[in-house]
Amino acid sequence: MRCVRDQLSLALMASTQLPLVVAITSIAVARGAMRASTGVELVTAGVLSVLIFPTAALLLKGTTLPTGESRIPKEIV
Repeated sequence: MRCVRDQLSLALMASTQLPLVVAITSIAVARGAMRASTGVELVTAGVLSVLIFPTAALLLKGTTLPTGESRIPKEIV
């Protein structure tokens, strides 16, 4: 049986649905079923979910990003 933290972490990772939100919002606005301002609000919420949910999932799971050597190539620095 999986740990509850693992299940919650997976649920947060799978909860980001930005492409679906954008597609449905675009269709609804184009058909006049939704105001453009409402579409903007929904897409903004989708963007926030892409930023917040994976970060929360990593924090919940206790996973950290690797530290040490920079990911920026030395030629750029």
